[in-house]
Amino acid sequence: MIEVVDEDAGGGRLRRITLARPDKANALTRDMLMAIEAGFIGAKGASAVILTGAGRVFSAGADLQEMRAGLGVDPIWSRVSAAISGFAGLTIAALNWRAICGWRCRGLRFSTRSCGWAICRNRATPNGWRR
Repeated sequence: MIEVVDEDAGGGRLRRITLARPDKANALTRDMLMAIEAGFIGAKGASAVILTGAGRVFSAGADLQEMRAGLGVDPIWSRVSAAISGFAGLTIAALNWRAICGWRCRGLRFSTRSCGWAICRNRATPNGWRR
């Protein structure tokens, strides 16, 4: 449900982390959050990380079933926030379709304050360019 791809980009390495649950509007599960955390922690040698979503939307937020089971108070939110803000390189949020003031969900703040660039396009693809 999370795809991590590393690429060589000019003089450095680029990591792309894609939320890949388009049938559920990329609603975040605990496993997905753990994979995002691991993706950012493992990107230490990368110059930049692009976080994007597959399908029509970046993310609908937290998965409702998992919220009912306690995801809203799980410490994973703080760990993911720490991993994103602790990444030393450039962080780019490639937000496809609709995005309202970045991504904010139960303690996870992913907005232009925690990333270097936010790219919002009507039809963003995982690599950030319109097809």
